[in-house]
Amino acid sequence: VFSVIVLAFAIFATLFPGVLATHDPLELDMVCKLQGPSAKHILGTDELGRDLWSRIVYGARVSMSVGLGSATLAMLLGVPLGLIAGFKGGIVDSIIMRVMDAFMSFPSIMLAMLLALQALPQDLKDPERPLTSEAEVALRSAVYSQMYWCAVQNIICHRV
Repeated sequence: VFSVIVLAFAIFATLFPGVLATHDPLELDMVCKLQGPSAKHILGTDELGRDLWSRIVYGARVSMSVGLGSATLAMLLGVPLGLIAGFKGGIVDSIIMRVMDAFMSFPSIMLAMLLALQALPQDLKDPERPLTSEAEVALRSAVYSQMYWCAVQNIICHRV
């Protein structure tokens, strides 16, 4: 029950961040920089005076988008390939399994490092930069789904 409540809260925060956020996540307030938790700033502020709670609430949109996107892409790729491999068997199954083995042999940490090098901005403290772009969300979703479609395909293939 507790997990359902936490998940519902996370989804609500993702869909309606303006309701839960107390400040603009990009608003600079140099007077309030590096403050601890208080009534004005629930989790305090960062080195540029931005409210941490608001940044977390608005940042949850990106995390939920990437999670949902990567799960969807992994399912769209893994389920059909698993069904084909499971129903056809033989040489078709062998070919699909070898392709899956090739993808699984590439270390996930390498993909994560490549993603970090490509997607992160040069200056992380640029307050004018948006929290993230749609292209970055799509790229992260594609990379993460590439790492996990093999597991989906393997499960489906062995259940058929």
